[in-house]
Amino acid sequence: MDVIHADLERATLLQVMAEQLLEADPYCPETLKQADSMHNLAASFLLRSRTECLGNDLMVGT
Repeated sequence: MDVIHADLERATLLQVMAEQLLEADPYCPETLKQADSMHNLAASFLLRSRTECLGNDLMVGT
């Protein structure tokens, strides 16, 4: 469960950082690229935590 919480914290932090970047300079192409990368990385952490949760549910159900 610790891995899941860590992934959720990472995803949240990345999303907050991406939003702060966009607020600071919303029209800079490099900023948009960095924010997009942060959102994609956050999504991968969320997907991994979801997969981990599903795996735990399947193991409990067997």
